[in-house]
Amino acid sequence: MLADDVKEGTMVRVLWKREKSVHEYTTKVLVMQGDIVGMAPIFEDGNIVLFEDGDVTLNIGERDVFPNVKILLVDYKGMKIYLTYGRKEHQEKKYVRQFQRFPVNSNCYLNGYQARLFDVSEKGFGVICEDNYKEGVWTELKVKSVKVFGKIRHKKEVGIGMYYYGCFVEEATPNFIKFVHDQESALKASQMLNEELQDLMEKDAKERARREAEEARKQAAAREAVERAAREYAARIDAERDAEAAEER
Repeated sequence: MLADDVKEGTMVRVLWKREKSVHEYTTKVLVMQGDIVGMAPIFEDGNIVLFEDGDVTLNIGERDVFPNVKILLVDYKGMKIYLTYGRKEHQEKKYVRQFQRFPVNSNCYLNGYQARLFDVSEKGFGVICEDNYKEGVWTELKVKSVKVFGKIRHKKEVGIGMYYYGCFVEEATPNFIKFVHDQESALKASQMLNEELQDLMEKDAKERARREAEEARKQAAAREAVERAAREYAARIDAERDAEAAEER
């Protein structure tokens, strides 16, 4: 989504597709911090939904669909909120991005401290952590067996003591490039799976609608048959009564 198109109070429909189920929720935007969107948490059976697996799609209004988003739960001013990244790559307004970002949402280490890797590209990464760094500082990212250095270009406070850093990678290591390509492959596979699942859901909906229409047609035909039989029976009774009355005269 473009942060410019999303305002505080905007209602958001969340579609969560898991391996064997599909869940749909409604929430709203609570706060905007640049390109980071904070949303009200969603509760199910008394617990906050964490969206730790599966695929999440956001719908804002009737037409805007933002697939494959990553959602993080953080503390913000004494309450829990969801965070998601607020820029739709192919509609970027502020500048043209040469390298596409791919969502990750994975544990990592930044300068040796625990952090959360939000997205990656061939020339950078976005990370959330509690440590307060200045723009221009070089950082060391470690995720799984991958290590790379990035310079902080963008910084945003996204929660109480929580910061989002957009880091530029000047010299990407081969394993970091492979990691980025793996995220791209995973995203494309997920998109293909979503398309296939969407096709299946549409086919299922059409088949369900066809069955319901056929059942409605059968019920209507049955009602018509019963009503016709009742009319014929009533007509026969009236005819018999008229015949009896004629004989009596």
